[in-house]
Amino acid sequence: MANFLLSCKDYTFQKKYYVVFQIGRLMMRRYIHRITKVPYKDIHLARTDKGKPYLTNELPEDLVGLTFNVSHHGDLVVLAGETQGELGVDVMKLETPGTCAVKLIHCTFPYFKPFPLS
Repeated sequence: MANFLLSCKDYTFQKKYYVVFQIGRLMMRRYIHRITKVPYKDIHLARTDKGKPYLTNELPEDLVGLTFNVSHHGDLVVLAGETQGELGVDVMKLETPGTCAVKLIHCTFPYFKPFPLS
């Protein structure tokens, strides 16, 4: 567990986001434990070449397709999980300092095309 949780040493994290990073890892472990009933201490994780985490434990046939993904940005963390196939998730905190939502809508309005409601 420690090696996986400390894998962030390969990246530069601001201290305030390290907590969010850890919360994401704990969310993964909680999800895996709830779905597989594997004790926390026995959960073994690794990363793909692209950095996506995956479970290395042997699983029953009905859970072989177990996938999960965590994304975090700013103070937001999201986890998605699936037992029947691949998935991905991404979260991004929309920050527009000094701009309200109405101004944002007005500046993007020209890119939308009208469509009939019926």
